[in-house]
Amino acid sequence: FLSWTYGTNGIAVPTSQDWAVAQSASWDEVNDDLTRAKALSPDFIVAMPHIGVEYALTPPRQVIAFTEKLLAAGVNAVIASHPHVVQPVELRVASGDTPALIAWSMGTFISNQRTRPRDMGAILRMTLLKDEEGTRIVGADVIPTWVQTRTKKGARISRVLPLQTALKDAKALKITAADLKRLREAHRDFTERVLGEKIPLEEAQLAYPLKASSQDLFSTAALDAAEKKAAKRRAKLLKNKK
Repeated sequence: FLSWTYGTNGIAVPTSQDWAVAQSASWDEVNDDLTRAKALSPDFIVAMPHIGVEYALTPPRQVIAFTEKLLAAGVNAVIASHPHVVQPVELRVASGDTPALIAWSMGTFISNQRTRPRDMGAILRMTLLKDEEGTRIVGADVIPTWVQTRTKKGARISRVLPLQTALKDAKALKITAADLKRLREAHRDFTERVLGEKIPLEEAQLAYPLKASSQDLFSTAALDAAEKKAAKRRAKLLKNKK
């Protein structure tokens, strides 16, 4: 497991303990970490960067480019955080390659941020198989979670609930009508944004299996192609105006 962060939100890191936080690391430093990790002959490498744009629902170019470099350098799974909202999760299979898992943002596991969609998170599960060919992902699923907050005897109580459990046992869990409405929205948000599917509420599951795909949801190549296409449209519009 390797991790780096863009910063510490202004919290000072003691100079005597600068080893504790890998912040603002250059690619050379990241690559050095990967080299040292691979020298240990690990079965599997997971990168967990604290990176991205707060509250953005999709990853920006710099995160996509960084992730592509991690995968090219031998990372098997990238599990990112920081945006405080859940972004898509993909099980990516390039032609002839073993699967790589990318969770672009895991959202917020526990928080008092209540504004939609900041009250959601996810639990990711991977099944690995190790044999004479090496270690690889053979399955993965994701459990959507929601943070319930309420006041009991003057104390604020927060707890993380699987989304399906909260929907199914709303009365027993003392979930308000307003929160139940939000839970229904959360299910739609999660399935459409994270899984790319419109799954009816009556088909809600505790965990949703990820489908392996050779189609990258996000890539710098796709961004470049879209930008070129947009530039051509702008040029054509300017020409027509003249």
